[in-house]
Amino acid sequence: MQKKMKFLTTLSLFTTAIFSTFTNGEKDDISTIALEQQEKVASVGNLRKNNDHRALTESLSIPTESRIVGGKDAPDDAYPFFVSWGDCGASLVADNVILSAAHCKWITTDEVIIGQSRKKNNNSNGVTRKIIKRTPHPKYSKSSSTPSNYDYLVMQLDEAVNTAVYPPIGLNSQSNIPANRQELTVIGFGTLSQGGSSTPDNLQEVDVKYIPSKTCNRGFLSYNGDVKDATMFCAGTNGGKDSCQGDSGGPIFTKGESIEQVGIVSWGRGCAQRRYPGVYSRISGEYNWIKAQVCNLANTPPAYCNNDSPGSEIPAPVTPAPEIPAPVTPALEIPAPVTPAPVTSAPDSLPDLPWFLQQVICSIFKDSQFCNQTD
Repeated sequence: MQKKMKFLTTLSLFTTAIFSTFTNGEKDDISTIALEQQEKVASVGNLRKNNDHRALTESLSIPTESRIVGGKDAPDDAYPFFVSWGDCGASLVADNVILSAAHCKWITTDEVIIGQSRKKNNNSNGVTRKIIKRTPHPKYSKSSSTPSNYDYLVMQLDEAVNTAVYPPIGLNSQSNIPANRQELTVIGFGTLSQGGSSTPDNLQEVDVKYIPSKTCNRGFLSYNGDVKDATMFCAGTNGGKDSCQGDSGGPIFTKGESIEQVGIVSWGRGCAQRRYPGVYSRISGEYNWIKAQVCNLANTPPAYCNNDSPGSEIPAPVTPAPEIPAPVTPALEIPAPVTPAPVTSAPDSLPDLPWFLQQVICSIFKDSQFCNQTD
């Protein structure tokens, strides 16, 4: 009877695998999927016998919070906004404000290290501060049956840092970012393998790609609707690269010259599994709430706090003022100079004219020599 039940269970999982062979538009190898499921069934049986509940949870792909695998050492001091905090990460978003995941709020230590990229005692770096206020999202609630939604936590530090040395990371407010298959970077000091206990001495970075929620939620062998697109998104590769235990609360951000945080490491099923990429809290989904907390707590509020419209520190477009032509001063009309008509003097002598005409001329030109002449 037990053999029959085991056969039916394996057959059921194999059948499910056949109908779930399309992810991201690429067909998976059916034989490989079937083999994975057979191995999973066998391992579950062994784990139940040994009462290994932690490993059983991982084998059954039960959601795990606090979850870099497949990454590399980040360049020293490349990410001055990264914050190391106990078993979680965070990001510096203002001179005295950090952003993390709400499920990390139970961490007992208040000490954080901003800008840390090395953990060795004799070679560590970064600046230490203490948390004085923790504000989780009001809609966040921890549930053992469903993944945590609204996984946002804003915290105030006891003292501001020098933002010339530790510049805060910008926050993305646009819902269309990230785009499908856009490359993103996630960083952290988390474990290097699923279920691992050792953590790296150097900050790890790994590049992953954005995956639409529709793809993440597709079918039984996926998240099956648990990823809420408004406040969550998936990012990963075809297995082998992911955030993991201890990376929770850390930032995932865009690459290139303009770095903006698009998400917070939140949860996932295992680490670096092909069908279960990492799930992140979407910054743009609750941008207004995050912005309100940051602007209220910051000693020196970021530039976007002075902008009523949502958005990162992107200046609003300036509408040019209409060009008003300068008043035209009419040219002065200078009259042309008037040349006076030449005054004709009376002749010194007059031709033989009738006497009465001579008298008329002499009455006009009295000084004429002619008129003064006497016969």
